Amino acid sequence: MLNNIWLRTYITLVETKSFTKTADLLAMTQPGVSQHLQKLESYCGKPLIKRYGKAFEITEQGKIVYEYALSTFKGHSNLLEQLSFDDKHSGVCRIACSGANALSLYEQLVALQVKFPHLVCELEIAPNERILHHIQQGTVDLGIVSHYPIDKGFTATHLTHERIVVALAKSWRAKVSSFDDLCQRGFINHPDGKHYLTMVLNHLKMPASRVESIHVSGYINQLNQILLPVSRGLGFTVLPQIAITHSPFKESLCEFELSNIITQPRYLVKKSQRDLPARFALVTDTINTVFEYAKEHLPK
Repeated sequence: MLNNIWLRTYITLVETKSFTKTADLLAMTQPGVSQHLQKLESYCGKPLIKRYGKAFEITEQGKIVYEYALSTFKGHSNLLEQLSFDDKHSGVCRIACSGANALSLYEQLVALQVKFPHLVCELEIAPNERILHHIQQGTVDLGIVSHYPIDKGFTATHLTHERIVVALAKSWRAKVSSFDDLCQRGFINHPDGKHYLTMVLNHLKMPASRVESIHVSGYINQLNQILLPVSRGLGFTVLPQIAITHSPFKESLCEFELSNIITQPRYLVKKSQRDLPARFALVTDTINTVFEYAKEHLPK
């Protein structure tokens, strides 16, 4: 590998066209400048300058080495500039959350990008465990989850709780007298369906094992379609309340009344040893604002 000290000496020599000036600028002796030049020529196997009297001209090979030396030092300069450069209004921010949280968050992230066009927000919809895995692997920077292992290297901020509801068709309202009655009519399952259903069973002080005996009358893994079969009377489901608010079928839906509101925690997590760039302050502020709004409107 070429010695960068030789290259720096050579750049200065070419630009000053003087061994004396080069030595003065680099705080060297003239023999030292000559030695660097000889070592560089020896490494390259070609003469880099052609002397005549006290003057010299650079050879064609010398011009190639000079351009290479310039690009090398420019590359070093760019690297140092990039390492010290942290623009709070530009760069990529990779975020992951559930589909329900995305209903509240994504529009605000888009608004943030409209305001700061060089800021790129990449939002991935994923279940809880996959979000945590992506954060550990470094493919996601921030995640919004309902739970995380405290001993696996995560740092978390507690956000507002998320309300979980039992949704059914309005046409069922007068026909359903109890949760047992509801269960007999069928359950529309989805990726987090049994998790939420277990929360309801715990709330009603029913055994969690019962979740496996409830008849499943449908399954869909697209959040915006889960409530379609529910609205048509094919089954009930359990999911975050925000999904009903944003559903195109909401006029045909209602909530099954429970004795108390069911909520699950919501955390903003990142890898403990990961220092996020300055641009994430905008994204974090947006997330906090979105879910503080949810907190203010959470039914008592």
